[in-house]
Amino acid sequence: SQDARHPADTTDAEHQPEQKENPDIDFSHLNTDEIIRKAHRLLNDFPLSAIREAIESLPELFNQKFKEEYDQALAAFTADGDLPENFEYKNDNRDRFNAVYKQYKDKKNEANRQLEAEREKNLEIKLGIIEELKALVQKEEALGKTFQEFRDLQERWRNTGMVPQGQLNGLLETYHHHVENFYNYIKINKELRDLDLKRNLDA
Repeated sequence: SQDARHPADTTDAEHQPEQKENPDIDFSHLNTDEIIRKAHRLLNDFPLSAIREAIESLPELFNQKFKEEYDQALAAFTADGDLPENFEYKNDNRDRFNAVYKQYKDKKNEANRQLEAEREKNLEIKLGIIEELKALVQKEEALGKTFQEFRDLQERWRNTGMVPQGQLNGLLETYHHHVENFYNYIKINKELRDLDLKRNLDA
């Protein structure tokens, strides 16, 4: 029996229901009508990441199957002596396939837009973390408290997702620079504290 769980709005690839653990993406044995129906079903039932490669390989397979079906229909038409130039192939499967493939491309474009927006948001978060790192070395709190804040910032950094690729290298360099600055700050402050303790003992 068919599963009727089709979301009303499937533009968000991340929120499509996974009706099976692994999609059946073998189209090789199908005719053009079956290819269209199966592609449409996969687009509704699975996230793009699970079916992207299979869907993107479909135009070549579909064109091959369409030509085979055309040739078979032409052969059947001329078998009784009809002239090939009188043959009219009434089949709208190419248009139907193009519509399904456009649906895939629209979903892919929307997913890419969402991914880019998420990466821009992550960039802002990480830039904010860097600013907080820079501020740590100006604080006059106990070193233990400052170090815990540093650890918390590192954890937030690790838990923040990917940023735009073009920003990655410069962002990492800046982050590691300020991490190194903080470690130097901790080292200097520890040495100053030890020196203070020694002076107090001497006194």
